[in-house]
Amino acid sequence: MSKPKAPKAPDPVATAQAQTASNTETARLSNTLNRVNEVGPNGAVTYSNDGDRWTQTTQLSPNQQALQTGQEQLGINLNNLAGSQIGKVQEILGTNFTPRRFNYNGEVEGNIYKLATDRMGKEFGRAEETLRSDMANRGITAGSEAFTGEMAGFNEGKGNAYSQAQLAARQQGRAEEESDYAREYAADLATRQVPLNEISSIMSGTPLQGVDPASIYTRGVSDTDVAGITQNGYNNQMAAYQQKMGSRNALLGGLFGLGGAYLGAK
Repeated sequence: MSKPKAPKAPDPVATAQAQTASNTETARLSNTLNRVNEVGPNGAVTYSNDGDRWTQTTQLSPNQQALQTGQEQLGINLNNLAGSQIGKVQEILGTNFTPRRFNYNGEVEGNIYKLATDRMGKEFGRAEETLRSDMANRGITAGSEAFTGEMAGFNEGKGNAYSQAQLAARQQGRAEEESDYAREYAADLATRQVPLNEISSIMSGTPLQGVDPASIYTRGVSDTDVAGITQNGYNNQMAAYQQKMGSRNALLGGLFGLGGAYLGAK
């Protein structure tokens, strides 16, 4: 019985080269399957290749192309308009904003006080005439102690009223002047800010948006495990070899046993 021949172990270099070639072909096939030409209402996405170098081309429909061209032209016009205003921006920013200071001049207060005291003067005039007539009817003569006391009380009330009128006029006058100042300050601030806001609005008006190609379904192809297949094939061959060697050794052992028994019998 001839001795079985052991299988030759795989060449690792050849196996690696075969695995690389298989992976490369798998990648090439996956790329080819994923390059799907698509045609839709917004345009078309097509592919062409020169060997392993692929080119993706997006072709918009006439309406979409018109929208894209209009959007680009609008963006260019807005940029040009904003650029033409740069000089104004530099002029505004180059000037410090100095708000006017609040100076209370009392003019409004004076007007309010004058109107109030004009009315009060007429009322106090009539009230004094009534008081004097009343005292005369009661027999209180001018220069008497009672007369002097009545007039002192009247004048004290009159003075208090004028003081209250002065205080009220001052509060109201200051409030009105502060309100006028606030409006003037807001107007000054708007004079500075409005041009800047307008230019900022122009510059951020209509940003350009790129046109994305259509999303396609991605297909994948699994790599072939060339190295694993090669190793498994070698392992199977080695197992078969070892089985044959075991059978051969068992057969030879049996034959040697028979020969020994025959020689012993003689």
